[in-house]
Amino acid sequence: MGQGRYWLVKFSRERRAVSIKTKPYVSTTKPLASNLFSRFGLLPLAICLWATLLASAMLQPSPLRAEEKAKHSPPAQKKARILEKLQATTDVNIVETPLADAMNALAQEYDIPIFLDTKALDDLGVSLDTPLTDHFQGISGVSALRRLLRPVELTFLIKHGVLMITTPEEAETQLGLKTYDVSDLVSEEVGDEEPAISADSLIIAITTIITPDSWDELGGPGVIEYFRGLLTVSQTDEIQQRVAGFLKAFRAARGIAHASGFEAPAVVDVRLVVGNRANEDRIYAALELPVDFDFDFVDTPLDEIVQHVGKSLEINVLVDTNTLDDLGVGAETPVTFAASQLPLKSALALLLQELELTFVVRDESLVITTPEESETQLTTRCYPVLDLVADARRTADVLDATAHDYDSLIEMVTATLSPDAWYEVGGPGAIDGLDGVLIVSQTGEVHEQILDLLAQVRAKLQSRPTENAAQKFDPLAMKLVAYRVRYSQPRAATPTPSSKAAAKKPTTKEQGQAAPPTGSPIQAQFGGGGGGGFGGGGGFGITGGGVSYAPVELIDVVMQLVAPESWGGDAVYIHAVSDMLLIRQTSAVHKEIRALFKKLEVPGYAGGGFNGAAFGGGGGGGGGGFF
Repeated sequence: MGQGRYWLVKFSRERRAVSIKTKPYVSTTKPLASNLFSRFGLLPLAICLWATLLASAMLQPSPLRAEEKAKHSPPAQKKARILEKLQATTDVNIVETPLADAMNALAQEYDIPIFLDTKALDDLGVSLDTPLTDHFQGISGVSALRRLLRPVELTFLIKHGVLMITTPEEAETQLGLKTYDVSDLVSEEVGDEEPAISADSLIIAITTIITPDSWDELGGPGVIEYFRGLLTVSQTDEIQQRVAGFLKAFRAARGIAHASGFEAPAVVDVRLVVGNRANEDRIYAALELPVDFDFDFVDTPLDEIVQHVGKSLEINVLVDTNTLDDLGVGAETPVTFAASQLPLKSALALLLQELELTFVVRDESLVITTPEESETQLTTRCYPVLDLVADARRTADVLDATAHDYDSLIEMVTATLSPDAWYEVGGPGAIDGLDGVLIVSQTGEVHEQILDLLAQVRAKLQSRPTENAAQKFDPLAMKLVAYRVRYSQPRAATPTPSSKAAAKKPTTKEQGQAAPPTGSPIQAQFGGGGGGGFGGGGGFGITGGGVSYAPVELIDVVMQLVAPESWGGDAVYIHAVSDMLLIRQTSAVHKEIRALFKKLEVPGYAGGGFNGAAFGGGGGGGGGGFF
């Protein structure tokens, strides 16, 4: 070992020779030149040529000088250069190779400095001579490092312009700071219209989906803050890469959803990818293809089957021997199985089922592992679902966020697909909805179930008779809507990351709504005062951890803030019944009411609607069916 805490992996760097080509100086002043030559001979020409060469050498970009400049560049630029180099693909074929030698080979391959954190490795009981064995082709340097280091429970981070091999525990103490531009996602327009995505909702989506326990709201080290269209994140290198991948996937899915509108999207999911997307795409495509190669095995070792599949499909396949050993299943376990014309994913699932194993796509490889391990290797996908959460009967604008119902879709998914696999009940998975996109972190198996469920739902919806004009959104159509406006305590369950975040650190907007400042429009019009509520009864306050509104006290708020001129006559009315407001109004006014309730964060404001003939004494024809 080297001296001190770190051991520098040696690597060679070939320096290129510097060559400078210049054109000779030619004078255009012939009389002066003749005079100079006659007096001093060739000395003036030599001096001019020397000055030209010197100036050219000073201005010419030198590889050596660029290299020296790179050494003194900001840390963020150094990290970016190393990550850029690691995007290149590499081949590895090592057998019982010492850890230090394997890292030395990668250092030479990518021309990057690699340090081994010997103190952290010693604490874990990993030496520089720990043998590594692996074989793969054409995967990125990032995935190659993770694949090589995972069996010895190590990871890497980039700090001080070097790539450091260390333990996950040490990596969690070495957080990096990165800023992401999200001005295209978060609206900061001043006005009455609520932005489709608020900064808080984007932050909640990120901290809910990406390793929830790693953020400060749940006791982790990570921090995320918003400022003027920018997200600043303090996190480990691995999670920073996942945040970047999340934003990229979300933007793509959001664009697909908005382009599709009320119609089913052509692309039904977008995966979060950290490594080489082409490699992952090839694996997922291979899993969908029918088995058209020899898939008939009799007492064949599992490892031989894996190699056969990888070679036949030209993908990297790996047996996770560490986790299989814990289960008592070795790579040499004999397997008897035959299949043909089944999709590869089905054939593999059936083959592995007898061994109580499964497979995941990880590090640009198809990995055979245990179901328990697969739950720690979740993948994130963004599903464009604007056609499912936007109701054409409630709005003509598919991007009207006040008419989007994510709760019903999320409830359907979490209640019917692996109910025990979700965070709220102690499982690993997480789910959130944002701007036409359903964002899910789950195992590959559950993602397959989600794709199937969404396909079935869309097929049934599309098979319905085409809605006539009366059923579609009409801004002047009268509808009776029941708005549930009082907070109800939910059933006991494990708090979600977003609920814990909201409880721990309320936003300025939430604080402002819980206690409107003196002089605010609501305070000025309705006298808020003492109890922090509307009117004299202290109509809203904090109840059971949520904001509660008295329906009676909200009547004046709605009538004075939403289309005040429209509340005359017998065709419209507003009544408080129990914990609901029954409002008969035009569809356009209902849209404004929902926007107001969203600003006030009235819980569960979306309700049922009834036709005018059945409830409300006719007049205007209602909206037909539930709203």
